[in-house]
Amino acid sequence: MINRLAAAVGAPVLVPAQGDYETVRGLFNGRAAGRPAAIVRCRGANEVAATIRFARDEGIEVRVRAGGHNPAGQCLDDDVLLIDLRDCDVVAVDPHKRSATVGGGALWKQVDTATLPHGLAAPGGDCCVVGVAGYTLGGGHGLLSRAYGLGCDNLLGAELVDAEGNIRWIGDDSDADLLWALKGGGGNFGAVTKLELNLHPVPEVLFAGARIWPVSEARDVMRAYRDIVGAGLPDTFTLCMNIAREPFPDGDPCLIVYGAFIGDEAAGTELLAPLNAAAAPAMDVFSMMPYSVVQTLSEEDITQRGHGLRGLWKGGFFEGDLTDAAIDAVLDAYARAPSPTCRAHFDFLGGGVYSGYGDLELDDWAGAYYGANLERLVGLKRRYDPDNVFRFRQGLSEITG
Repeated sequence: MINRLAAAVGAPVLVPAQGDYETVRGLFNGRAAGRPAAIVRCRGANEVAATIRFARDEGIEVRVRAGGHNPAGQCLDDDVLLIDLRDCDVVAVDPHKRSATVGGGALWKQVDTATLPHGLAAPGGDCCVVGVAGYTLGGGHGLLSRAYGLGCDNLLGAELVDAEGNIRWIGDDSDADLLWALKGGGGNFGAVTKLELNLHPVPEVLFAGARIWPVSEARDVMRAYRDIVGAGLPDTFTLCMNIAREPFPDGDPCLIVYGAFIGDEAAGTELLAPLNAAAAPAMDVFSMMPYSVVQTLSEEDITQRGHGLRGLWKGGFFEGDLTDAAIDAVLDAYARAPSPTCRAHFDFLGGGVYSGYGDLELDDWAGAYYGANLERLVGLKRRYDPDNVFRFRQGLSEITG
């Protein structure tokens, strides 16, 4: 079968017996342990289409991998054909239209490298080694999102290989329903080989960075953080929070507040003043810096100390305010953490669970991820992929049957 597959698709094919199979198979989360029957390193939509047609003819399930950063690792399953898009990574910028066409396997650092010389950026993830496709199709929240919207809000169109192996361009003037579904509906509807993204002007420098406190000061600082956000933080300021060891994973337990502000240092410092009033930080690295630097602040942590760890990610959301009781519960749970690699991360998304932080043990994951949009998404899944070619453990196929 493998020889026929390679001849049919014209792309490199890896099987378990090959030496580099394990390296190519690996994801960000080392806990993902599925072993595909073959990995097809597709370089464009034609090879993706040929792979899907071959799999349908042979009765083999397919999965699609883009950046490989989703912690649930749902693209890895035993005995499937894995379409690996990482070689589909070309980025082209149209500065006059303020848009970029991005290959389905590109990482955010490649997009930033192409767009920032034009003074433009898409609201990408706050980790530059996250894949663009999975981030955007799953919603996508980063340090520019409060100012310019989620990643999915900035999706203008997409090249998609459908369940029949046809290559289609999806846009507002063609398949508007399907474009809507791609904006947060994940990889349920096809293999996305290109994305057209809306770009926004970014200043040469932003007020960005992090402040760090010992975890013993976390309770008061977390309350101050809650109050800052609740008081109406400007949309131009995205502020996130972590409880983790710093440096990770061998340092002391700390509370880390980090973010970016499209504004000047004086205004940003004033907005953060309540944090310092709660407790003096042990470290303050907020300053004016280029967005290109902002995007790489976590790269070393992710690539050198985070990649490959066997992690169990749990997701949830607070209904209403982050109460004092909730803060106490989080800190008490962290104090009992079984490993120095454990951390707690907070994004204020307005209510809901972010599917990009996939939690395979989450009850009612479909309702948590998709809310009031679930019924429409299920209907579109039945319409565009009635045979469930694009399936995974938390895919809409698990609802449609």
